[in-house]
Amino acid sequence: MIEKFLKQVRRSSARIRHLEMILAKGVFEKVDSTLPKMGAQTLYRALTVSDQAQMREFNLTRAEEVDPRLRIKFQQLYRYY
Repeated sequence: MIEKFLKQVRRSSARIRHLEMILAKGVFEKVDSTLPKMGAQTLYRALTVSDQAQMREFNLTRAEEVDPRLRIKFQQLYRYY
C-alpha cells in the first residue's frame, strides 16, 4: 500500500514531507477508497491547530520509516529542495 501511495504522491508532483499539498491534491482519496466520501482535507481542516501539527509530525515520522529501497526508488519525493 505504501508503494501505491508513493506513486500517487509522485503523480501529484508533491513532496513526501508536504502533507498539506498532498491533501490538497487528493492523494489519500486516490489510495484509500473510504476517503472520497469524506475528503481527507476536510477532515484535516476540522482538526484543531495542535492536532494538525501532530498529523504533520506523524507524516514526517512515517515518511522516515519507509523501507530504504522504496526511498531510493522514490528519491525525488524525499529531496529537501
